[in-house]
Amino acid sequence: MPARQPEACNHKSVDTVIVDMKTIILPLLALSGALVLATPAAARNTSEVAHDRTTLQLKIELPPGVDLFYERDIAESLSQRIAETFMRRGYDGVVDDVFYSDDVKTNRPVLALNLIRWQRNAAGFVDCTFTAEIRSTDGSVQRLGIFTGSDITFGPRIWDLRDAFEGAARNAADQLWSTLVKRDLLPAVVA
Repeated sequence: MPARQPEACNHKSVDTVIVDMKTIILPLLALSGALVLATPAAARNTSEVAHDRTTLQLKIELPPGVDLFYERDIAESLSQRIAETFMRRGYDGVVDDVFYSDDVKTNRPVLALNLIRWQRNAAGFVDCTFTAEIRSTDGSVQRLGIFTGSDITFGPRIWDLRDAFEGAARNAADQLWSTLVKRDLLPAVVA
């Protein structure tokens, strides 16, 4: 029986495979290295921009009857609605939440809200009512007044109720925004 001849192999040689891997891996390594080096620079630039923008501190005081377990959630939710309204209406600065009096920075203005009511009434409306004052960096306080907003719930579903709470807060925040702009108390308003 004659010896069997090896069949022709369709596989690439080892040298060809290494060259192919180098052409794929080396550009990927260069790209990843560039990304690693660029990331701290990009992060530094965005933080510098954030510090250059005007910062308004927002402090929300809740009524004494609010459950302490939900106190921060309620304050954060109202704060988000205020910040969203300000951004939508043209505020170009940063709105920082301040939950504790010790966290207030004296070199930035403070918009202090005293929430009076944010609840559903017997007629199916959600009412949001708060007073507001702005404390300047020089220590002066300007009382802005009382602001109220209402929205109706259209259905029994939980998201209908959520939308009504958001709408009532937005309506009150719109009134607050109009007062702040009318009195020219926000320096970072884009016309």
